[in-house]
Amino acid sequence: MLFSLAFFHAIILERRKFGAIGWNIPYDWMNSDFDTSNLQVKQYVDGQPVIPYRALNVIIAEINYGGRVTDDKDMRLIKALLESYMNSEIMVGLYNFSPSGQYHSPNELDLAKVREMIQGMPLEDDPEVFGLHQNANITCQ
Repeated sequence: MLFSLAFFHAIILERRKFGAIGWNIPYDWMNSDFDTSNLQVKQYVDGQPVIPYRALNVIIAEINYGGRVTDDKDMRLIKALLESYMNSEIMVGLYNFSPSGQYHSPNELDLAKVREMIQGMPLEDDPEVFGLHQNANITCQ
């Protein structure tokens, strides 16, 4: 869950480089948004017999991060993005964050293995990881 949250945080920050294709309005999310969300995930996971994904999605997407979002289309997007990263399927095993499978959840939870997996990710971000078409690179450049 922590990896998914961190991946979500990175995605929404990096979508800004695509200008209006990434977000209709550029938002200034902060590490405090991530830290607050991380604490809430821990609290809900530790305190509930079943992980309340729907509640976590609402709190994180609409309150923690969404509190800065002023455009209704951007709000729909941030909720959809988080739902694709914060769901019950991520706990089953290898979960793809992109259609190609280049970006996925860790196979093992050992910190050294997770770091190794992250190091193996592409250095150049493919627009597909952001949910964008390949032509988005043209706008970015």
